[in-house]
Amino acid sequence: MYAFSERGDKTLRINNALIYMICKDNQPFTIVENEGFRHFIKVLAPHYKLRSKTTLTRWVDDKYAALSEVFKEKLSNIVNITLTTDMWSETMSMRSFLGITAHFGEGNDLFSITLGVYESHESHTSEHISEMMLKTCAEWDIDKNKVSAVFTDNAANMVKAVDLAFGKKHIPSYAHILNLVAQNAVQQCTNL
Repeated sequence: MYAFSERGDKTLRINNALIYMICKDNQPFTIVENEGFRHFIKVLAPHYKLRSKTTLTRWVDDKYAALSEVFKEKLSNIVNITLTTDMWSETMSMRSFLGITAHFGEGNDLFSITLGVYESHESHTSEHISEMMLKTCAEWDIDKNKVSAVFTDNAANMVKAVDLAFGKKHIPSYAHILNLVAQNAVQQCTNL
């Protein structure tokens, strides 16, 4: 049963599939402690040794580190990168987050990757947002001169943050503009 030994090919395939499922479906690491899931794995692959949530956490961290290096290398060869960013607050917990994604083409392929989702403990000033965007670019080895455009909503702090970080490269979200127009129109109609 070498295939199901710790380094066996079936064990490695199941481990990778498990990591993929957890990440893709946003499952908690504790799924491996659930009786039903453990039974499912035992029926599916009786010789497979299911690992602990601690081991799964380490595997995901290792996979993230490896894939980050692959994408850093890929990003270093890209001439033009477009960023999107948004900041939001969870109303129930009063926590704020900034999400940043990168978009680029390579040959005939288009790529979009999440560079980060960061909890922000400071006010939503343009200076703070600009600093977070530049820090993220530095973490991913993205030269700010390669950033050709940054899509955000039309909030003044976001527009100014892009200007501070990258110069006049802000592109407003047209969906956000249309939503604001629709909201304004509804407010203007008193008979609705």
